[in-house]
Amino acid sequence: MGYPAESPAYQSKDGAAVSYKPTNVAIAPGGDIYVGDGYGSSYINQYN
Repeated sequence: MGYPAESPAYQSKDGAAVSYKPTNVAIAPGGDIYVGDGYGSSYINQYN
């Protein structure tokens, strides 16, 4: 699936590589997928 490139949280700064380290995943009853980006980022990304 890759990282959510549209999100401002994942915009490259000064040409540095984007840090995206998914650490957990959950699937909701409606089919949405939640991915926890851990190791310092503390983001939850929702895919539908």
